[in-house]
Amino acid sequence: MKRSAPKILALLFVGLNSYSNAQDTQCIFANDGPATAYIDLKFSTESDGNGGDTGSGFIVSPSGYVITSAHVVKPKTDGAKVISSSITVRVGGLSSSPVPATISAEDIDESADIALIKLAPATPKENWPFLPISYVDKLSVGSRLTGLGFASGADLAIVPPGEKTSDSTIVDGKEKAWWTTSLALSHGNSGGPIFGQLGTVVGIAVAINRNSSYLTYVIPIAQAQSLLSKANVQPQPFGPCADFPLCRHPSHGVEGYRVDEVKEKESELRPGGGNPKANQDSWCADYLGELQKLYPNSSFTKVASRDGRLEWDNELLRIGAKYTYFCSYRRLEDPIYKEQKTAACLK
Repeated sequence: MKRSAPKILALLFVGLNSYSNAQDTQCIFANDGPATAYIDLKFSTESDGNGGDTGSGFIVSPSGYVITSAHVVKPKTDGAKVISSSITVRVGGLSSSPVPATISAEDIDESADIALIKLAPATPKENWPFLPISYVDKLSVGSRLTGLGFASGADLAIVPPGEKTSDSTIVDGKEKAWWTTSLALSHGNSGGPIFGQLGTVVGIAVAINRNSSYLTYVIPIAQAQSLLSKANVQPQPFGPCADFPLCRHPSHGVEGYRVDEVKEKESELRPGGGNPKANQDSWCADYLGELQKLYPNSSFTKVASRDGRLEWDNELLRIGAKYTYFCSYRRLEDPIYKEQKTAACLK
């Protein structure tokens, strides 16, 4: 059965007779693979007999909604009347049992090439696994991407990391709101999830350029927002496989201080006796108060304190005792926080 496609593009479906480093790809395969779907469309027409296509998709809600490319689930008949069609999905790998899926006409956005299909319930007591979504439309050129899918009808596999290389592309002389990428997409990846650096789905694999193996195309996930809203999808700031930026943040703990010094002082001779102020603790407290006024943004920790020298007004009679007191404090100011990659770096 003849299929039509843009002149320079090959849409990433597979006929039945056809064949990050910014992210931790092992993490993506392990965590997100179980919610990535192999989609199998079968149909029959009044004049041309049976046909079918396969592609990829991904579950976006625990109730079993799946996002894919519209061309994966829409029969390509060149005008022949469709008598019947069915969609089955294998979740997580080709060894999984096929699950029937349904789709309604209002859940196909042909202009954006996006479709929303619905799986039958998982089990009475369980929900479907699903992927974290971010409604990213603007993503800097050069941002790293990776994906998952069923390339060339093979089993679930990682799409090796690549980059977004342009904000749009030209299809048949017209600008199209697809990202151009260097991802190694193949037939069968169409409809599969494309992940950004923070481990969320930011795009949908859609096509390759027939004239260059280095030009592939991704639909920004923001174009699916209306369909995702119907599935009650709540956007997430990051996923379990996020590669956070590196930063210094208070939650990381303190590595050191830009100001780290010891301040110390010895008192003048002071009388002892019954005077409550004439003791070491009292004098140290006074000295600490002076330091706090002088350095209001610093913190202080006592390092040492001791009695100083003893003198007598009358050395022979041992009367009129006077003392000196000594205190030292460690002054810390302007903390240097530890450099780590955590979610705090997103703030």
